[in-house]
Amino acid sequence: MPLLFAVLIGALLPLQTVINTRLRWLLHSPLRASLASFGVGTAYLIIAVIASDAGWPISRSFIAQQPWWIWLGGACGVVFLTGNIVLFPRLGSVQTVVMPILGQILAADVIDSCGWFDAQVRPWSWSRATGTCLAIAGMLLVVAGPDVLYRRIHSDQPATDVSQGRELHGRAGAGRWIWRLAGLGMGTLSAMQTSVNGALGVHMHSAIAASLVSFLVGLVILAVAVLIETLQRSVRRSATEGSSGANGTVDAANDGKTAPKPPVKQPVKWWHWIGGALGATFVYGNAMLAPLLGTGLTVVVVLLGQLGGSLVVDQFGVLGAARRPVKAIQLCGVVVLIAGAALMRLG
Repeated sequence: MPLLFAVLIGALLPLQTVINTRLRWLLHSPLRASLASFGVGTAYLIIAVIASDAGWPISRSFIAQQPWWIWLGGACGVVFLTGNIVLFPRLGSVQTVVMPILGQILAADVIDSCGWFDAQVRPWSWSRATGTCLAIAGMLLVVAGPDVLYRRIHSDQPATDVSQGRELHGRAGAGRWIWRLAGLGMGTLSAMQTSVNGALGVHMHSAIAASLVSFLVGLVILAVAVLIETLQRSVRRSATEGSSGANGTVDAANDGKTAPKPPVKQPVKWWHWIGGALGATFVYGNAMLAPLLGTGLTVVVVLLGQLGGSLVVDQFGVLGAARRPVKAIQLCGVVVLIAGAALMRLG
Protein backbone atom coordinates (compact mmCIF):
# COMPACT_ATOMS: atom_id res chain seq x y z
CA MET A 1 0.00 0.00 0.00
CA PRO A 2 2.77 2.57 0.77
CA LEU A 3 4.38 1.84 -2.61
CA LEU A 4 1.10 2.39 -4.45
CA PHE A 5 0.59 5.63 -2.53
CA ALA A 6 4.09 6.75 -3.55
CA VAL A 7 3.29 6.13 -7.24
CA LEU A 8 0.02 8.04 -6.96
CA ILE A 9 1.53 11.10 -5.28
CA GLY A 10 4.29 11.11 -7.89
CA ALA A 11 1.69 11.26 -10.65
CA LEU A 12 0.16 14.33 -9.00
CA LEU A 13 3.19 16.54 -9.71
CA PRO A 14 2.79 16.81 -13.52
CA LEU A 15 -0.92 17.53 -13.07
CA GLN A 16 -0.11 20.26 -10.56
CA THR A 17 2.36 21.81 -12.98
CA VAL A 18 -0.24 21.90 -15.79
CA ILE A 19 -2.87 23.42 -13.49
CA ASN A 20 -0.56 26.06 -12.06
CA THR A 21 0.65 26.99 -15.54
CA ARG A 22 -2.97 27.74 -16.50
CA LEU A 23 -3.37 29.69 -13.28
CA ARG A 24 -0.32 31.73 -14.21
CA TRP A 25 -2.04 32.92 -17.39
CA LEU A 26 -5.16 33.83 -15.43
CA LEU A 27 -3.24 35.81 -12.80
CA HIS A 28 -0.57 37.15 -15.21
CA SER A 29 2.26 36.22 -12.84
CA PRO A 30 4.03 32.99 -11.81
CA LEU A 31 4.49 34.40 -8.30
CA ARG A 32 0.79 35.14 -7.92
CA ALA A 33 -0.05 31.68 -9.23
CA SER A 34 2.32 30.14 -6.69
CA LEU A 35 0.82 32.28 -3.92
CA ALA A 36 -2.68 31.12 -4.82
CA SER A 37 -1.49 27.52 -4.95
CA PHE A 38 0.23 27.76 -1.58
CA GLY A 39 -2.83 29.48 -0.11
CA VAL A 40 -5.13 26.67 -1.25
CA GLY A 41 -2.61 24.07 -0.08
CA THR A 42 -2.28 25.72 3.32
CA ALA A 43 -6.05 25.79 3.82
CA TYR A 44 -6.22 22.15 2.72
CA LEU A 45 -3.54 21.14 5.25
CA ILE A 46 -5.15 23.13 8.08
CA ILE A 47 -8.36 21.17 7.52
CA ALA A 48 -6.34 17.93 7.38
CA VAL A 49 -4.53 18.71 10.65
CA ILE A 50 -7.82 19.50 12.40
CA ALA A 51 -9.55 16.43 10.98
CA SER A 52 -6.68 14.10 11.90
CA ASP A 53 -6.30 15.56 15.41
CA ALA A 54 -2.55 15.66 14.77
CA GLY A 55 -2.03 18.53 17.19
CA TRP A 56 0.35 21.45 16.93
CA PRO A 57 3.51 20.73 18.96
CA ILE A 58 5.35 23.90 17.99
CA SER A 59 6.37 26.11 20.91
CA ARG A 60 9.20 28.50 21.70
CA SER A 61 11.21 25.73 23.29
CA PHE A 62 10.58 23.45 20.31
CA ILE A 63 11.75 26.11 17.88
CA ALA A 64 14.85 26.83 19.98
CA GLN A 65 15.82 23.16 20.00
CA GLN A 66 15.65 22.66 16.23
CA PRO A 67 18.48 23.26 13.73
CA TRP A 68 18.05 26.30 11.48
CA TRP A 69 17.79 24.24 8.29
CA ILE A 70 14.70 22.37 9.44
CA TRP A 71 12.55 25.38 8.41
CA LEU A 72 13.90 25.54 4.84
CA GLY A 73 11.41 23.10 3.31
CA GLY A 74 8.89 25.82 2.54
CA ALA A 75 11.48 28.03 0.83
CA CYS A 76 12.67 25.10 -1.30
CA GLY A 77 9.07 24.37 -2.20
CA VAL A 78 8.47 27.96 -3.31
CA VAL A 79 11.38 27.89 -5.75
CA PHE A 80 10.47 24.41 -6.98
CA LEU A 81 6.80 25.22 -7.58
CA THR A 82 7.38 28.62 -9.19
CA GLY A 83 10.19 27.19 -11.29
CA ASN A 84 7.95 24.40 -12.59
CA ILE A 85 5.37 26.97 -13.67
CA VAL A 86 8.07 28.82 -15.62
CA LEU A 87 9.68 25.69 -17.09
CA PHE A 88 6.55 23.87 -18.27
CA PRO A 89 5.70 25.99 -21.35
CA ARG A 90 9.38 26.05 -22.36
CA LEU A 91 10.32 22.40 -21.95
CA GLY A 92 7.08 20.42 -21.90
CA SER A 93 5.84 18.09 -19.20
CA VAL A 94 8.40 15.29 -19.65
CA GLN A 95 11.48 17.51 -19.51
CA THR A 96 9.98 19.68 -16.77
CA VAL A 97 9.79 16.52 -14.67
CA VAL A 98 12.94 14.71 -15.86
CA MET A 99 15.45 17.53 -15.37
CA PRO A 100 14.49 18.19 -11.73
CA ILE A 101 14.45 14.41 -11.20
CA LEU A 102 18.08 14.16 -12.31
CA GLY A 103 19.01 17.01 -9.97
CA GLN A 104 17.03 15.31 -7.23
CA ILE A 105 18.86 12.00 -7.73
CA LEU A 106 22.31 13.59 -7.68
CA ALA A 107 21.54 15.84 -4.72
CA ALA A 108 19.92 13.01 -2.75
CA ASP A 109 23.04 10.92 -3.38
CA VAL A 110 25.22 13.64 -1.88
CA ILE A 111 22.82 14.12 1.04
CA ASP A 112 22.86 10.40 1.82
CA SER A 113 26.64 10.15 1.44
CA CYS A 114 27.24 13.07 3.81
CA GLY A 115 24.33 12.44 6.17
CA TRP A 116 22.97 15.96 5.79
CA PHE A 117 19.58 16.92 7.21
CA ASP A 118 19.59 13.97 9.64
CA ALA A 119 19.66 11.49 6.76
CA GLN A 120 21.09 8.03 7.33
CA VAL A 121 24.67 7.92 6.01
CA ARG A 122 25.12 5.64 3.00
CA PRO A 123 28.77 5.29 1.93
CA TRP A 124 29.62 5.67 -1.75
CA SER A 125 29.68 2.41 -3.73
CA TRP A 126 30.28 1.22 -7.27
CA SER A 127 26.61 0.41 -7.71
CA ARG A 128 25.71 4.00 -6.87
CA ALA A 129 28.40 5.29 -9.24
CA THR A 130 27.03 3.08 -12.02
CA GLY A 131 23.53 4.25 -11.21
CA THR A 132 24.62 7.88 -11.48
CA CYS A 133 26.07 7.26 -14.95
CA LEU A 134 22.91 5.46 -16.06
CA ALA A 135 20.76 8.29 -14.72
CA ILE A 136 22.76 10.84 -16.70
CA ALA A 137 22.59 8.67 -19.84
CA GLY A 138 18.84 8.29 -19.45
CA MET A 139 18.38 12.02 -19.01
CA LEU A 140 20.35 12.71 -22.20
CA LEU A 141 18.20 10.23 -24.14
CA VAL A 142 15.01 11.89 -22.95
CA VAL A 143 16.20 15.47 -23.38
CA ALA A 144 18.56 15.37 -26.38
CA GLY A 145 17.52 12.13 -28.07
CA PRO A 146 14.68 13.56 -30.20
CA ASP A 147 16.94 16.42 -31.34
CA VAL A 148 19.70 14.03 -32.42
CA LEU A 149 17.24 11.84 -34.30
CA TYR A 150 15.69 14.84 -36.04
CA ARG A 151 19.09 16.00 -37.29
CA ARG A 152 19.96 12.52 -38.56
CA ILE A 153 16.65 12.14 -40.38
CA HIS A 154 16.90 15.60 -41.97
CA SER A 155 20.67 15.60 -42.55
CA ASP A 156 20.09 16.07 -46.30
CA GLN A 157 18.25 19.36 -45.75
CA PRO A 158 19.98 22.76 -45.82
CA ALA A 159 21.15 23.88 -42.39
CA THR A 160 18.62 26.71 -42.33
CA ASP A 161 15.70 24.36 -43.03
CA VAL A 162 16.83 21.93 -40.34
CA SER A 163 17.20 24.74 -37.83
CA GLN A 164 13.75 26.08 -38.65
CA GLY A 165 12.24 22.62 -38.42
CA ARG A 166 13.82 22.04 -35.03
CA GLU A 167 12.46 25.34 -33.81
CA LEU A 168 8.99 24.41 -35.04
CA HIS A 169 9.23 21.13 -33.18
CA GLY A 170 10.53 22.78 -30.03
CA ARG A 171 13.85 20.92 -30.15
CA ALA A 172 16.41 23.65 -30.75
CA GLY A 173 17.88 26.64 -29.02
CA ALA A 174 20.80 27.02 -26.64
CA GLY A 175 18.43 28.86 -24.34
CA ARG A 176 16.59 25.61 -23.69
CA TRP A 177 19.71 24.21 -22.04
CA ILE A 178 19.69 27.15 -19.63
CA TRP A 179 16.19 26.16 -18.61
CA ARG A 180 17.27 22.53 -18.33
CA LEU A 181 20.11 23.52 -15.97
CA ALA A 182 17.59 25.53 -13.97
CA GLY A 183 15.55 22.34 -13.74
CA LEU A 184 18.59 20.54 -12.29
CA GLY A 185 18.90 23.24 -9.63
CA MET A 186 15.24 22.93 -8.75
CA GLY A 187 15.68 19.19 -8.40
CA THR A 188 18.42 19.83 -5.85
CA LEU A 189 16.02 21.96 -3.84
CA SER A 190 13.37 19.25 -4.14
CA ALA A 191 15.74 16.69 -2.62
CA MET A 192 16.49 19.13 0.18
CA GLN A 193 12.77 19.66 0.78
CA THR A 194 12.13 15.92 1.01
CA SER A 195 14.92 15.41 3.56
CA VAL A 196 14.10 18.51 5.58
CA ASN A 197 10.36 17.86 5.75
CA GLY A 198 10.97 14.21 6.59
CA ALA A 199 13.19 15.24 9.51
CA LEU A 200 10.67 17.85 10.65
CA GLY A 201 7.90 15.26 10.53
CA VAL A 202 9.91 12.96 12.79
CA HIS A 203 10.62 15.79 15.25
CA MET A 204 6.97 16.88 15.28
CA HIS A 205 5.65 13.30 15.29
CA SER A 206 3.30 14.28 12.46
CA ALA A 207 3.96 14.41 8.72
CA ILE A 208 0.78 16.45 8.19
CA ALA A 209 1.82 19.09 10.72
CA ALA A 210 5.31 19.22 9.18
CA SER A 211 3.78 19.73 5.74
CA LEU A 212 1.65 22.55 7.11
CA VAL A 213 4.73 24.25 8.56
CA SER A 214 6.43 23.95 5.17
CA PHE A 215 3.44 25.51 3.41
CA LEU A 216 3.12 28.31 5.98
CA VAL A 217 6.77 29.26 5.49
CA GLY A 218 6.31 29.20 1.72
CA LEU A 219 3.11 31.23 1.96
CA VAL A 220 4.85 34.00 3.91
CA ILE A 221 7.76 34.10 1.45
CA LEU A 222 5.42 34.27 -1.53
CA ALA A 223 3.24 36.94 0.07
CA VAL A 224 6.30 39.16 0.50
CA ALA A 225 7.49 38.42 -3.05
CA VAL A 226 4.08 39.21 -4.55
CA LEU A 227 3.88 42.44 -2.55
CA ILE A 228 7.26 43.52 -3.90
CA GLU A 229 6.27 42.51 -7.43
CA THR A 230 3.00 44.45 -7.16
CA LEU A 231 4.79 47.59 -5.98
CA GLN A 232 7.31 47.28 -8.81
CA ARG A 233 4.52 46.84 -11.35
CA SER A 234 2.77 49.91 -10.00
CA VAL A 235 5.91 52.05 -10.20
CA ARG A 236 6.84 50.86 -13.69
CA ARG A 237 3.28 51.17 -14.95
CA SER A 238 3.25 54.80 -13.85
CA ALA A 239 6.58 55.39 -15.59
CA THR A 240 5.52 53.73 -18.83
CA GLU A 241 1.85 54.67 -18.90
CA GLY A 242 0.61 55.25 -22.39
CA SER A 243 3.61 53.53 -23.98
CA SER A 244 2.22 50.00 -24.18
CA GLY A 245 2.45 48.31 -27.57
CA ALA A 246 -0.44 47.49 -29.84
CA ASN A 247 0.12 43.75 -29.64
CA GLY A 248 0.83 43.32 -25.96
CA THR A 249 0.85 44.83 -22.52
CA VAL A 250 3.64 46.32 -20.48
CA ASP A 251 5.15 43.58 -18.35
CA ALA A 252 6.79 44.97 -15.23
CA ALA A 253 8.66 41.72 -14.71
CA ASN A 254 10.26 42.29 -18.14
CA ASP A 255 11.64 45.75 -17.35
CA GLY A 256 8.72 47.55 -18.91
CA LYS A 257 9.10 45.89 -22.31
CA THR A 258 6.09 44.91 -24.34
CA ALA A 259 5.08 41.33 -23.58
CA PRO A 260 2.70 39.29 -25.72
CA LYS A 261 -0.66 38.41 -24.32
CA PRO A 262 -1.58 34.76 -23.82
CA PRO A 263 -2.57 33.24 -27.17
CA VAL A 264 -6.08 32.30 -26.06
CA LYS A 265 -7.96 33.64 -23.08
CA GLN A 266 -9.21 30.69 -21.09
CA PRO A 267 -12.34 30.83 -18.92
CA VAL A 268 -11.83 30.22 -15.23
CA LYS A 269 -12.55 26.60 -14.32
CA TRP A 270 -12.84 24.94 -10.94
CA TRP A 271 -9.76 22.78 -11.48
CA HIS A 272 -7.57 25.87 -11.91
CA TRP A 273 -7.59 26.15 -8.11
CA ILE A 274 -6.81 22.59 -7.01
CA GLY A 275 -3.08 22.68 -7.73
CA GLY A 276 -2.36 23.67 -4.14
CA ALA A 277 -4.24 20.66 -2.78
CA LEU A 278 -2.30 18.36 -5.12
CA GLY A 279 0.97 19.95 -4.04
CA ALA A 280 0.07 19.63 -0.37
CA THR A 281 -0.69 15.94 -0.86
CA PHE A 282 2.64 15.50 -2.65
CA VAL A 283 4.61 17.21 0.14
CA TYR A 284 2.74 15.29 2.84
CA GLY A 285 3.29 11.99 1.04
CA ASN A 286 7.04 12.55 0.77
CA ALA A 287 7.30 13.62 4.41
CA MET A 288 5.39 10.51 5.49
CA LEU A 289 7.11 7.99 3.20
CA ALA A 290 10.73 9.11 3.65
CA PRO A 291 10.99 7.85 7.26
CA LEU A 292 8.81 4.82 6.47
CA LEU A 293 10.42 3.52 3.26
CA GLY A 294 13.71 5.36 3.39
CA THR A 295 14.75 8.26 1.19
CA GLY A 296 16.07 6.00 -1.57
CA LEU A 297 13.01 3.87 -2.13
CA THR A 298 10.74 6.90 -1.78
CA VAL A 299 12.66 8.75 -4.50
CA VAL A 300 12.55 5.80 -6.92
CA VAL A 301 8.85 4.96 -6.51
CA VAL A 302 7.71 8.60 -6.60
CA LEU A 303 9.91 8.95 -9.69
CA LEU A 304 7.91 6.22 -11.42
CA GLY A 305 4.70 8.10 -10.75
CA GLN A 306 6.13 11.42 -11.93
CA LEU A 307 7.41 10.04 -15.21
CA GLY A 308 4.25 8.06 -15.87
CA GLY A 309 2.10 11.09 -15.21
CA SER A 310 4.23 13.40 -17.34
CA LEU A 311 4.20 11.01 -20.30
CA VAL A 312 0.41 10.84 -20.14
CA VAL A 313 0.16 14.65 -19.96
CA ASP A 314 2.41 15.12 -23.00
CA GLN A 315 0.92 12.31 -25.08
CA PHE A 316 -2.76 13.18 -24.57
CA GLY A 317 -2.65 16.90 -23.76
CA VAL A 318 -4.31 16.45 -20.38
CA LEU A 319 -6.17 19.52 -19.04
CA GLY A 320 -5.44 21.49 -22.20
CA ALA A 321 -1.67 21.05 -22.15
CA ALA A 322 0.10 21.20 -25.51
CA ARG A 323 0.32 17.73 -27.03
CA ARG A 324 3.88 16.54 -27.55
CA PRO A 325 3.93 12.97 -28.86
CA VAL A 326 6.35 10.86 -26.85
CA LYS A 327 9.16 9.31 -28.91
CA ALA A 328 10.43 5.76 -28.54
CA ILE A 329 13.89 7.03 -27.67
CA GLN A 330 12.39 9.00 -24.79
CA LEU A 331 10.77 5.86 -23.43
CA CYS A 332 14.15 4.12 -23.64
CA GLY A 333 15.69 7.02 -21.75
CA VAL A 334 13.04 6.75 -19.06
CA VAL A 335 13.83 3.04 -18.62
CA VAL A 336 17.56 3.75 -18.37
CA LEU A 337 16.95 6.59 -15.93
CA ILE A 338 14.79 4.40 -13.71
CA ALA A 339 17.41 1.64 -13.80
CA GLY A 340 20.07 4.14 -12.77
CA ALA A 341 17.94 5.49 -9.95
CA ALA A 342 17.25 1.95 -8.73
CA LEU A 343 20.97 1.12 -8.65
CA MET A 344 21.77 4.34 -6.81
CA ARG A 345 19.05 3.82 -4.24
CA LEU A 346 18.68 0.08 -3.84
CA GLY A 347 22.10 -1.23 -4.82
